[in-house]
Amino acid sequence: MTHFKKAIIWNGTNDLDVNSEGRADVVQHAHPNNGGIHFHVTNINATQDFILIDISDTTNYPHVDTDYIHLESFLIGVDSDTNGDYEIEVGFLDNVDGTNGDFHGVYTLSGTKKAGNTQSQVFDGYPNAPRCNTDSFLSSDKSLNDTAFQTDVNLASTLDPSTIDTPSGDGDLVVRVTRNAGTFNLSINLSYHTH
Repeated sequence: MTHFKKAIIWNGTNDLDVNSEGRADVVQHAHPNNGGIHFHVTNINATQDFILIDISDTTNYPHVDTDYIHLESFLIGVDSDTNGDYEIEVGFLDNVDGTNGDFHGVYTLSGTKKAGNTQSQVFDGYPNAPRCNTDSFLSSDKSLNDTAFQTDVNLASTLDPSTIDTPSGDGDLVVRVTRNAGTFNLSINLSYHTH
């Protein structure tokens, strides 16, 4: 068995102490381009897609870089009537053009008949949460050449879920809401940063 003695690693500006187990204490800090959103829509009674984060929009969304989104954590809550039957999929887009785009699912929440109760799921995966690009994330839940996502077809977004005014684009984070029956409310809190 190898035993470590206390060592000091010099990184040019600060010391890093390594303990006798070979471990170092690291303080996690906020990423300089981090942001958060709260998405809420009520009385969903039809299948619909929404843009959660428009990565190219650095004016209305709290991020700077526009290459890809790195998720940190999210909470999804659904409150359904007695007939509720739904699937909620969070994912990102690529290869979006004037004809179609590719959807890559990151997380899915399905439910049926949860009347009076909020079904909620928490995902807290930072720092190893999904980097929303196909170089870093592989999904078996995808829809390629999907005509719902086009640069010249608008969707509702976090900015205003009741107004269809935001075109899809590469790198956007979206939520696909599949409604099979009933009516339900959807709420998503999400933290992220961009690269």
